[in-house]
Amino acid sequence: MVYKQKGSENWWYKFTWNGKQVRESTKQPNKRVAEQIEAAHRAALAKGEVGIREKEPTPTLKDFGKESFLLFVTSTKAAKPNTVCFYKNSVENLVSLGKLADLRLDEITTEHVASFVARRQLDKVEVSTINRDVSTLRRMFHLAVEWGKVKTLLPQIKLLPGKNHRERVLSLEEEIEYLRAARAVGDKIEAGYQKALTGIRAVQRGQQPRSPDSYLLQDVVTILFDCALRAGGVLPPEVGQPARRPHRDSQREGPRIAPHDPGQPAHASRPQHAQSVRERRRLHFPVRHGERSH
Repeated sequence: MVYKQKGSENWWYKFTWNGKQVRESTKQPNKRVAEQIEAAHRAALAKGEVGIREKEPTPTLKDFGKESFLLFVTSTKAAKPNTVCFYKNSVENLVSLGKLADLRLDEITTEHVASFVARRQLDKVEVSTINRDVSTLRRMFHLAVEWGKVKTLLPQIKLLPGKNHRERVLSLEEEIEYLRAARAVGDKIEAGYQKALTGIRAVQRGQQPRSPDSYLLQDVVTILFDCALRAGGVLPPEVGQPARRPHRDSQREGPRIAPHDPGQPAHASRPQHAQSVRERRRLHFPVRHGERSH
């Protein structure tokens, strides 16, 4: 019911809810408006009683990206500044297109995403960069659903095909350093073997240690460098898998070996180095019957 207190121009209302008395001022001199305010208060209490809450508006892509998403990234990836920078750049790219940025998350369709991709392609942006932005949008969608920011299913986003493979060419200095490290590994294995030859098992028990292939890594690396191969071109295929010869024009990931420069000294005779390794290994490790020579 609504009423006026003595000396007040404004209407008040009071009622009992779950055994408790509710009394508040409407701050309104109009009785009809005061009754409407009382009714709204009763309705709000009733909604809360049965678990009904007012639906929060779905955030726009710009608001969700710059506030909720980047706040989550900076707090969970604080130890990875490059990751934080990656997501910040992608969000900036996504919201740079005004039409997409101002859409609410549940309004974005695959058509809108396709328009964003087309715009980036017109700007001559590489496929890998576009895919980074699209994957960020996909991540934002997943978190929006997880956090209850949207009540509907968001569209599934697919990455573009034709991603450029990253390849890095090893320098001559890196090759030399790698060979030194491989040699050090072989020296350590060989030293362990020589020590085992004078140990108790070998001397007193007559249990000779198995001779290791100490410098296998060095030989493999030498062939890789001299012949400009990747590991798959030297190592045998896995058990049960047929040997495959990669097409010369196929794109393959991994570090590439710089082509030999005839003017370089040191291990300049690369094919001769590889050939000498093959001949030495044939002498010291002859192929047994039924085995395959590599």
